[in-house]
Amino acid sequence: MIIETNILSEISLKASSLSERLNQLSSCFILSSNETEIINQRLEHWCQIIGDGDWRKLKKRLEWDNLTLEEIKPFLENGKISTEFSLPPWTEILTLWVETTAKFNLKRVTEQFPSFPIDPNNPLPFEEIWFSAVIVARKKLCERLAIPTISFEQIPFTLLSARAYQNLERMLLQRLVNMGGKTLYHEFCQFRPPIYNGLNFFLEQFDLLTQLDLTPPETTYYQAFVKNFLQDGLLTLWKNYPVLARLMVTTLNFWVEATAEFILRLKDDRSTVPQLQGKIKEIQGSLSDFHNRGRSVFILTLESGQKIIYKPKNIGLEVAYNQLLTWCNQQQFPLPFKTIDHCDSDTYGWVLDYIEQEPCADAAAAQRFYQRGGMLLCLLYVLGGNDCHYENLIAHGEHLVLIDLETLMHPQAKTIPGSIQESIDGDRQLWDSVLRTGLLPRWDFSPDNAIAYDISGLGSITAQKAPYSLPRWKFINTDEVYLLEERGTLAEQANIPQLNGVALAPEDYEADLITGFTQMYQFLGENKQALLDQKGLQTTLQFQKVRFIFRATYVYEALLQKTLAPEFLKNGVDRSIEIDILSRTFLNGEEKPTAWPILSAELAAMEQLDIPYFGSTASSHALTVGVRQPIKDYLSPSYERFIERLQALSDLDLRQQVAMIRGSFAARFAKNKPLSSIPSLPSPSLPCLTSDQFLNAARQIATEICERSIVDRFGNARWLGLSYVDHSNRFQFQPLGYSLYDGNCGIALFLSALFQITREDSFRTLALQALTPLKGLLNHSNSALTSKFAQQIGIGGGTGIGSIIYALVKISKFLGDETVLEDGVKMAHFLTSERIECDRQLDIIGGVAGAMLGLLNLYRETGATKVLQQAIDCGQILIKKRISFEGKPLAWKTITEQPLTGFSHGAAGIAYALVRLYEVTEEPEYLDIAREGIAYERSVFSSTVLNWPDFLTMPPTFKVMWCHGAAGIGLARLGGLRIESSAAIRQELEIALENTQKYMGQSVDHLCCGHFGRIELLLTAGLVLKHPQLIDIACQKATHLVQQAQQKGSYQLLGNLSTVAFNPGFFQGMAGIGYQLLRLAYPARFPVVLLWD
Repeated sequence: MIIETNILSEISLKASSLSERLNQLSSCFILSSNETEIINQRLEHWCQIIGDGDWRKLKKRLEWDNLTLEEIKPFLENGKISTEFSLPPWTEILTLWVETTAKFNLKRVTEQFPSFPIDPNNPLPFEEIWFSAVIVARKKLCERLAIPTISFEQIPFTLLSARAYQNLERMLLQRLVNMGGKTLYHEFCQFRPPIYNGLNFFLEQFDLLTQLDLTPPETTYYQAFVKNFLQDGLLTLWKNYPVLARLMVTTLNFWVEATAEFILRLKDDRSTVPQLQGKIKEIQGSLSDFHNRGRSVFILTLESGQKIIYKPKNIGLEVAYNQLLTWCNQQQFPLPFKTIDHCDSDTYGWVLDYIEQEPCADAAAAQRFYQRGGMLLCLLYVLGGNDCHYENLIAHGEHLVLIDLETLMHPQAKTIPGSIQESIDGDRQLWDSVLRTGLLPRWDFSPDNAIAYDISGLGSITAQKAPYSLPRWKFINTDEVYLLEERGTLAEQANIPQLNGVALAPEDYEADLITGFTQMYQFLGENKQALLDQKGLQTTLQFQKVRFIFRATYVYEALLQKTLAPEFLKNGVDRSIEIDILSRTFLNGEEKPTAWPILSAELAAMEQLDIPYFGSTASSHALTVGVRQPIKDYLSPSYERFIERLQALSDLDLRQQVAMIRGSFAARFAKNKPLSSIPSLPSPSLPCLTSDQFLNAARQIATEICERSIVDRFGNARWLGLSYVDHSNRFQFQPLGYSLYDGNCGIALFLSALFQITREDSFRTLALQALTPLKGLLNHSNSALTSKFAQQIGIGGGTGIGSIIYALVKISKFLGDETVLEDGVKMAHFLTSERIECDRQLDIIGGVAGAMLGLLNLYRETGATKVLQQAIDCGQILIKKRISFEGKPLAWKTITEQPLTGFSHGAAGIAYALVRLYEVTEEPEYLDIAREGIAYERSVFSSTVLNWPDFLTMPPTFKVMWCHGAAGIGLARLGGLRIESSAAIRQELEIALENTQKYMGQSVDHLCCGHFGRIELLLTAGLVLKHPQLIDIACQKATHLVQQAQQKGSYQLLGNLSTVAFNPGFFQGMAGIGYQLLRLAYPARFPVVLLWD
């Protein structure tokens, strides 16, 4: 079958990427005069995906590539090619493919030699359509190997068994199937009768497929569909989807190139590598990302049963790492490391020791496993390793073995002098720690925070729900075939240590891990000079090739999968524009970044379905691998950082790293399970602590917070702490943000309050240092960066802009520093009408109600009418966005479908905020709306339990906490008592106080969910209602908690963990407890933060 040249020209033009049009086809590109609409559509879409519709960003993006909008427009046309156009080389293979397909006989597949890579028990979707590609690949492979045809008498079959060779072809077939699956499914849905497209999906949705006695699906339409495409050699498919044609041919060509390279390397190395003797019986491939023209790692199984790993990349770093392990073993360290032999051939290598998962022999071996895990963690910390997730480690008996060292000695990009990144480098300091390694347990979250999962080397020990959707085929290659996108599970990996068939829980071995880490840390500290004197080892590390990860691999993978949808395979320009979403990262600044050339390298790799790969040498300042020209002075050399870390080993750093290990474990295994429903037991009356004693207890907390601060060279103070992730009921151990709830502002609020009493400059200094990173953002000239910051944190009074405004107002008063108040005014500028209007959370913690409370505090200090108008705008949103639920009074949908009760996310807090707005504006509507919100809570009150239900869980629970339940509702009613003091309100307040006194038993201690939040209700009620007995109860309970903490060594911050977890934050941490102790000591001098007073 002969394809006309004009058809090939049309296919190649439509398949061409935008870059190819600009750089290779510009001279022969014929412009059309009637494609204005398609040009504008593509420009608008481009502008939207890279800049959210901001044309300035698109213009800037083009200018940095020396282009203008007018210059780019012609190349966004569909256009035509002149007769001077030379067909690209890939069309030769496409022509061969079409000719081969037209002559291919599906019925003779089983007669092919070697056997076709098909598995009747595991068919691939639409696989018959791609069988002819295997024939083409064989022909091109023979050309590469310089053999006339494939036969048993010559390579590859002198090296590989028939099965092993079939494995290689199966890898190709699977890649082609994955690439073309969505398109062929789309076409098949158009081909078969429409009833098929909805029937099976309906049955699946209602779980009826397994309940019905269905006969096997027929294949009449499917066979006709396959025949229809094959009869013209797939030419119709390629004409309709030219980009798919180019990608398919590219993938086939890369397979031929990589497979021939592997076979020839195997042939050449057999004589020098004894382990490669004998035939390869089986090959397992596609075990790593595809880099460098489709290359990936293979596991080879020889006829002897021995396994060897082939890596088509430089493995010098793996060799050097194992030399380091050998040196450690030679120093008679208590526990030796498991080492691995390699054969390094510079551009590729063989891993000669295959490590398999094996269980621990006994309980002592299990402890040694985690002790070695700590030793490994220490080495990775010093060597600058990262990305040591569960797929990169194997539990081999009592050894935890790192098998992928690609990100060992990972270099860092330098910060730009004078930039916001340079002036705020605290986060970098915190992450340049054991947290960087990826080995420690750590939650990651789905985009909506609903699913928590852990892929760390030590924390991933069970199957977990996947955070993303995966394609799942049903009734493959039948008339009823259909494709679903659904969330599956993350499979268990070989990193899991086992004993007697049971996976070992890492939290049970935290002490062993810390022991191993400490031993290795001290060993390296004592032998650092001896290690530095090892010239051979030092030289080996210094000049190794190292990878630089510019962007997370999953970002590339997700984008590649997205652009395999049919709509992106019709024209290369559309796919190029979609891939250019990667440019968003660069466009926040006004000046072209040093890293700009990385983008073109990323796009080039993605155009050929590669995962971009960048690198350098360990001692180089330039990024040299993966870019067209070296990017000079871009990297901080990883070898220099290794030497710096080695020389900086100290007792102080050891304590900090161990604290981070403990924090990681606490966050990973903590659950927010305060035991608020346990009634308090009668306890003997305690003499209350004096004001000075409460002050001293607060000072002790502040001292520990100060000791745990990390202050960088620019005076930015940072902390690591437990950040609560709403919707998932999980904690994350990470550098704290800026918020009042769990960030720097909450810590600074406590320290500044303590300064007001003690006048100790150290507290004032650290409070201001805690605000320095925020001040840097507020005063930075890059409006795009600051706008992005505001967008990320939200507007709420607990975690967002409103919380920061409130904190800055109070800190300004405590310190007597007007500049802090000025920063609060600047912060208010971020509460734009658009952000207020778009808010969906509405509540105190994350929504407009909390933002309004922050603004009202700022208005009280400044009298600015603009600030008051912003608060009024918030109030109007609360009026507008009420909903009716089950016929009850109108209320607010915040973080669940049903309106909630309570202060933090519920009607009590929102109603209180509206009462505060009414107090300032005297606008009756706000009071009326607040009353209706209170009426909603009243409508769901349980007269049986005498409490308000918390609808966050189903069935509802009844809590007595500030955030949810009686304590917070009581405080809200109390806060509005001077405005709304009806008999019903006072009765509800009495119920809340009774509940709070009744349920003061076992619980956590912090403000949000624990004792000190309840203590605030009792203290405030005693003061407002002039009820000294309530004040006494509050002081007695606080006295008990202080004494208990002194006995145990710390306060109880987590409901299911020991007291050793430390968290410096305000609402769920130590700063809030410290502040509440100051309230108990001097209630008249400090406002009720839990009321945003």
